Amino acid sequence: IRFLGRAAPGVLTASSNSSSIEEGARNTEEGLWCPDLYRYKSEELALWIPRILSMSAQASKIRIFFGNRREGSAPLDACTLAELVRAAGL
Repeated sequence: IRFLGRAAPGVLTASSNSSSIEEGARNTEEGLWCPDLYRYKSEELALWIPRILSMSAQASKIRIFFGNRREGSAPLDACTLAELVRAAGL
């Protein structure tokens, strides 16, 4: 399952040792053929903070994968999300 425009995107997978979030590509602008050409807004990434905090109580490791790899968006979004998670106290 990949994100297709829901308010809180992605797929959660959790176990006692590790959890993962797969953040799929989501470019939905009309006329664009490349769904992985997208840069998340901080507000969109902030939607994940409650879920990440909840997952941290269940797993010792959380891995987050971004699917928006074009133009270097995935590592930039990962850094933004990491800052948001740290600001939330995790």
